[in-house]
Amino acid sequence: MRPLSIQKLIVIRIFFIIIAHVIIINAFGQNDEDKEPADYIEQPERLELTIDPDDEDYFIVSAEQDGLFIFKETNDRGKKGFFWEFTQVDTLLKEQWKKRYLIPYGIDFLGWDYSLGQVHLLFNKPGGRDYRDYTLYNFDVASGDTTQHTVSMEFNVRLSEFEVVGNAVIMGGYYNYRPVIVHYDIKERRARVLPGYYNKKAELLDIETDDKKRQFNVLLSELSLTKKNTIGLKTFNEEGEMLQNQVLEPDDDHSLIFGQSTKLDNGIQYISGTYADRKSSFSKGVYTAKIDDGQQQYLKFYSYPDLENFFSYMSARRQEKVKERIKRRRVKGKKVRLNYRLLVHDVIRLEDEYIMIGEAYYPKYAPSYYGPMHSEYSYNQFADGIEGYRYTHAVIIAFDASGNVNWDNSFEINDVLATSLQQYVHVAAQGNEIVLLYMFEDEIRSKLIKGSEVLEGKTFNPIELKFDDDVIADEYKNVGGLEKWYGNSFYAYGIQRIKKEGSRRNRKIFYINKIVYR
Repeated sequence: MRPLSIQKLIVIRIFFIIIAHVIIINAFGQNDEDKEPADYIEQPERLELTIDPDDEDYFIVSAEQDGLFIFKETNDRGKKGFFWEFTQVDTLLKEQWKKRYLIPYGIDFLGWDYSLGQVHLLFNKPGGRDYRDYTLYNFDVASGDTTQHTVSMEFNVRLSEFEVVGNAVIMGGYYNYRPVIVHYDIKERRARVLPGYYNKKAELLDIETDDKKRQFNVLLSELSLTKKNTIGLKTFNEEGEMLQNQVLEPDDDHSLIFGQSTKLDNGIQYISGTYADRKSSFSKGVYTAKIDDGQQQYLKFYSYPDLENFFSYMSARRQEKVKERIKRRRVKGKKVRLNYRLLVHDVIRLEDEYIMIGEAYYPKYAPSYYGPMHSEYSYNQFADGIEGYRYTHAVIIAFDASGNVNWDNSFEINDVLATSLQQYVHVAAQGNEIVLLYMFEDEIRSKLIKGSEVLEGKTFNPIELKFDDDVIADEYKNVGGLEKWYGNSFYAYGIQRIKKEGSRRNRKIFYINKIVYR
């Protein structure tokens, strides 16, 4: 799922001070890079949609190899609502169909999901009481045919997750500050709450789906029976029947903050994430665990200083200073205390390795603010005084099937100040070579690695225009981004004003560029 207004609302209560961490980040600084383009990044296709000056931008849903599903609310009114415009394009960004549907007044668009040739859009129903009633629109990607469902609940839920698997809609959120999972059967038109989640000491982390097997995982942060913060994982089929239930058991010195899992494969799952000291909520490193038929096989911890390339985003001189400082503390028998916030993405399987990707960040405060800081995994919920989230670098770690670290690497970001926590860095692989890339200010920034080796340092590919004589008259730098599409293809999108060389006339366009790693 790629939600827009549904963000993961994961509130982990944390302690106060961030000053030392900010000082460390500012002191380390970043490398200056020459802006060289990468020859392994191509932009074979571009779509431009002309928009009016006061138009909103478009929403985009990846339909994987079926193309892209593009839609927006228009300013055209009907008797009962606004017309929305829906467009389907193929992988060459060629339009396949375009349709308009009337969406009733007073409806709030909440989020979307794509599953097995269907795009699902979720709205809160007009006149619905306290978000108890929802309207689900299902679009057939090939034809544009639409079906509509009403999902009603007996209580109001503050939603943070929306997924579709098979014939089931899975909605996760909170009721009275406690997590709930709602299962809606599309064929039977029946909603029910899955048991076992209404726990005031638990936080909903993620819902992951497997369309091929028609299963879904629910991950929670919760207190274990021994009063330690840990990760719980439950796996269900599309009927809502539980297939597996596991709570990780850390030792007395560790507390699990966050986690992501692989899909269930022959009863085996791997979970990776971040950990802290037992009485802290700042992450000290990463962990990996293996679950086999509901039994924990291992749970291994690696502190950030244990990783070979965790600090390689710094200049060589600063890396040397940091590593020397760590070495001196270890020689004296002192603990190395490095506090980081790491936004962890899905665990990816590449051949016999399990790849974990995370992005390090810290909250940036207004100059006069000295209040409490925000949760490590709070999304789009600014505390007073927070201007945004400053990203520093991404880390990529490869584990083998026994939970050992095969290699690690990093990718400096150093320019992104985000208004919400979201994934910026994406990856693609060709054999044992991996590219890491993200978009910033109409540039694709990338790095090519092979294990812990850097094959090509940070490169900069400008977003290509449609015609050779096109010139950018104005860039909307706060609009746009880069998203995974299918295989080794991505799509970049944003808003620009384009003019011809020597002309004063310009047009405002919403663009989509296909980005391919070859």
